[in-house]
Amino acid sequence: MKYLYITLLIFLTLQCNRPKIEEYEYEKYGKVTGDVTLRESYTKESERIKTITKGSIILLTAKIEKTLKTGEVVIWYKARSYSGEEGYVFGDFVTLISLDIAKKELLRKRNQFEIYLKNLIIIATSERIKSSNQFPYDILTDIQIITPLEETSSSSYNLLDERSSLTT
Repeated sequence: MKYLYITLLIFLTLQCNRPKIEEYEYEKYGKVTGDVTLRESYTKESERIKTITKGSIILLTAKIEKTLKTGEVVIWYKARSYSGEEGYVFGDFVTLISLDIAKKELLRKRNQFEIYLKNLIIIATSERIKSSNQFPYDILTDIQIITPLEETSSSSYNLLDERSSLTT
């Protein structure tokens, strides 16, 4: 009987230390409140995948509540970055936001960057045309960005050219 109680106590202790995982059925989004590391697992010791910058919007697919040996409960989120990497982020650096706010924020950031990028292209192209003396000088104003933009840090983006993936 004594062994039964000890076995039961060990079993309950192990069960209490297991993380509570809540998979999200619907899209949930979070806004990163400080630079956070996307990791392969929900521990600080796990391998780093990438750093997600403050202000970024991420898709959350699950919530993990983990009880530490000290009794403190910490929250991790299983997340997918805008560029598609999946991993886990520490919950202290994520604020839950509604789907509407997330979509508006993503659209606002994209539009803001596209305006900035268009202005850079217009200035650089206008200067080249002006200095070449081969074309009549005309201000360029009608530029459309048709490739997706991927945020890589707070100050840089990758331009993904869909045409480069086409086979000829």
